[in-house]
This record gives sequence, structure tokens and C-alpha cells, in this order.
Amino acid sequence: MDQILLGKGEQPVYLLAKYGNRHGNVAGATGTGKTVSLMVMAEGFSRLGVPVFMADVKGDVAGLAVPGSADEKTQQRAKQIGITNFSAEASPVVFWDLYGKSGHPVRTTVSEIGPTLLGRILELNDVQVGTLEVAFKLADDRGLLLLDLDDLRALLTFVADSRKEVSTHYGLVSAQSIAAIQRALLTLEREDGESLFGEPALDLNDLMRTDLSGRGIINILAADRMILKPRLFSTFLLWLLSELYEHLPEVGDLDKPKLVFFFDEAHLLFGDAPPALQEARGGFALMGGSYDRDGYVELKPAYVLAPAIAFEPFIGLSLKTDSRRFVYGLAGTLNLAPDWAIAPFVTLGFGGMHETPKDEQKVRTSRNWFQARAGGGLLVSLRWRVLFRLEASNMVLYSEDAYQNVQTYIAGLGTYF
Repeated sequence: MDQILLGKGEQPVYLLAKYGNRHGNVAGATGTGKTVSLMVMAEGFSRLGVPVFMADVKGDVAGLAVPGSADEKTQQRAKQIGITNFSAEASPVVFWDLYGKSGHPVRTTVSEIGPTLLGRILELNDVQVGTLEVAFKLADDRGLLLLDLDDLRALLTFVADSRKEVSTHYGLVSAQSIAAIQRALLTLEREDGESLFGEPALDLNDLMRTDLSGRGIINILAADRMILKPRLFSTFLLWLLSELYEHLPEVGDLDKPKLVFFFDEAHLLFGDAPPALQEARGGFALMGGSYDRDGYVELKPAYVLAPAIAFEPFIGLSLKTDSRRFVYGLAGTLNLAPDWAIAPFVTLGFGGMHETPKDEQKVRTSRNWFQARAGGGLLVSLRWRVLFRLEASNMVLYSEDAYQNVQTYIAGLGTYF
């Protein structure tokens, strides 16, 4: 039976070749051996005649191309896990490089990558991606093949010059959107991103080869430079995946896969999908607790300006034994760690307070206060876009003839959208 020895603890652990058709995940802390596990599986699939594609982010995967050292410690470990007649050998490897410096150059055409993925590379907004889609549709209708960025730039110039006619047939196209796309192209060229586009385009069959002995070729993408541009790196891998899905038909459950695809640093594929808090545009929280040692509830709508900055109007009600306090105002909140699941924050705000006696027959009358508040707390991200918020603040209250210093301690749940 075709199988790959992954390692041995109390019992040897094997991966059956037929289960290589499944999706898998290798997770662990830094230094626990995730990349080594990928290399072991890549060598195993290669011996079974299955070609492999993997990205070399840190430069250590390239070692598959040369035989390892068969020193005493290695021989001892091989004997311990039951490998007899161990000898170090190299794997058949082909190197690829988007920049063409550390391996064979990887190319695709602008037409093949399409407006959606290209918009991701250029970091365009929805309106600009829409303009790009209009340009691609125009090129398709007129039989124009877009090979490289020069072709795309010429097409955008034509769209800008014929903006009224194009807008009539395909939808509104603004000069501002075209200018933004052209500026993004300049940035991409400055970062050597134009090297991805051109001919000859990558043939997927080049990734699915075996050597003369029948071992699968391990294709290694040199990504040590690409990793510095994560959006370009992730978009290229997504494009490659989409090409594989387009050209490889569904064949059912095979005895072994036709190609194994490994993603090292796979989280970069979702660079466009950062934590939900970074995508939030608004939200609210309902909180309760203590206001000057009395019961207090507060509602906080929020408008998110940036992942770390939000404006939060607030309204609250405190019930004292002899009066009601209605609190209102506006605060600004700075999230000190928006990427963290448990994030500290600070807040500053101002507003007012209207105090009304419970019994109108009493001598006391209603009065208004000006308030300023400063505080901080923790935001805890839960599931389903729910937050737990814990906050403590100090309020300074002023009126025409009085001054108070009040502490507030509140907690509650919120959501964001």
C-alpha cells in the first residue's frame, strides 16, 4: 500500500497516499516543525511519483535539492523510527521565481489573471475594480489581448479618451478612478511587480512532471522576496489555484493525487480578510454597572473611522435614591491593539448630564452639568461578531456652582458590522 512515514512516537504514523486527496492543515507554534513536516510529506509524495508545488518563504525548503548529512545522530534517529539501510539523497527539484533570479521565471498575462485578482494586487476599492472590469469587458468585446502592464495602461488611456462613449455602453467610468488605477500601476512597477505579467505564460503541465526514475518533481517557488509583498504573493497563489481548478477536471477519489499543493505561511492568502474588527464600519454596545456607586446602564453606538479609531456617542441613565441622572455625550476611542483578540483601549469624551429629582414636590430642582470623561478598558472578541467590553472611567462634572468627581465601572456586550 502506498504510504508516507510521517514520524514515530510510541507507534509509527503513516499518511496513506489516497488521503493526499484531502485538504489538511499543519498548525503549531514557531519552531515546532511545521515546515519540516511539509518537507517530509513532499519527499514522500515525490517517491510515490506525485509532483508537488510548495512556496519557500524562509529559504529552508530549498534544501530538498541536496542530500542531507548522514551523521551519527541522523543514523540513530533513523534506526529508532525503524528505517533500515538509510542513506541521504536529494529530491528532484525545479525552482521557480516570480522575479526570474532564483529560478525559472513565472509569467502570466493580464487577461488571464483578470480584473478581480488584479484589483486585489493593486489594492483598489470597489469603484475602481468596477472601472477595471469595464476595461476588461471592452478588451474582450474588441478582441484585445492584454499581455503585460503596458497593454493595460494603453487600454486605460483609450478608456479615458473615450470615456463618454464607454460610459454609455458599459456603465459610468470616471477619470478619477482611471487615474487611481494608473497610479497603482506605477506603484506595482516600482516594486518589480510587473515581472509577473508577460509571455510565455506558465503552463500548468510544467508543474505536473516526473523525472526519468518516476519520482514526482518538487516545484519550489522562491518566495523570500515575494513575502515582503504579501498581497502580490497571496494573489499569485490564488491565481494558480484558480487555474488548477479550471484545467483539472473532477475525477473522484483517486489512489493518489495528481498534484500536491502546499502553502507555507498560508494565512497570507487571506490578507484581504483581516480580523473582522478591521473591516467594521459601525457597531454598538449595551453596558451596565456602577456610576458613582449607583446602578447605571449605557448605550454606545459607534462609528469606526479606522481599525484603531472610533467615535462613540453615548447615552446613559443612573438611578439614585433621590434623583435620576441622564448622561449623554461623544467620546473618541483608540484601540491599542486592533489585531488582538483581547485588546486594550483608551477613551476620551465630553458631554452633559441632566439631573432630575424623583419627587417633584421636594425643594430640589432639575439641574444640568457639563461633563468630561477619560478612561480605558479591554475589548474581548467573541464569536459571531460579538464583543465583550470592560471599561472604567473618571468623570468630572461641572455646573454653575458645583463640581463633582465621579467614577464609572461598566461592562457589557456589543456587536459590529
